[in-house]
Amino acid sequence: RDPQYSPNPTSRIALANHLKPRPEEEALCVALTAELKQQGFHLVPQEEADYTLTYWIEDNWYLREIPKRTYDPGVSPVSTPMQPLPPGAAAIYSDPFNRSYRVTETLVDDSVPVQGIRLQLYYRPSGRTGRPQTVWEGYIDAGFKVSPEREPALLKTLLTFFGKDYTGRARLVE
Repeated sequence: RDPQYSPNPTSRIALANHLKPRPEEEALCVALTAELKQQGFHLVPQEEADYTLTYWIEDNWYLREIPKRTYDPGVSPVSTPMQPLPPGAAAIYSDPFNRSYRVTETLVDDSVPVQGIRLQLYYRPSGRTGRPQTVWEGYIDAGFKVSPEREPALLKTLLTFFGKDYTGRARLVE
């Protein structure tokens, strides 16, 4: 991040339009627009903007370890052909289905789908020549799903760090 390109409420910001937005990204756009206006940012059409802000709901995978049980039946009995028994001899029969199993528990990796909100801010040179350059990027993990009910708090928290250098965990702003 280049400190020369820190957005402030007087900066003219345009939200990038998605060509084929998913319904959850349309809802995110509404919530993001409301939060930026609430924080005093000046939203303008693309051709008047100093900055362009892109936004999307990102699908990720969270890797976790879960216990997995393995059942080991032990040594299976060898069956021998039945021999005729002499008179008066006793036969012993063991039930091969009534064995006690040895249980082994190991930790294995399991992938869980999660979502988050990603914002990227681009600066457009004043002459509009050249490529826009990325000046800030932010991401907030939303857990299993980004819900419309949680979007305002997630965006408010993410925008607390808008244009700043920060990496790490942050307490959710209500």
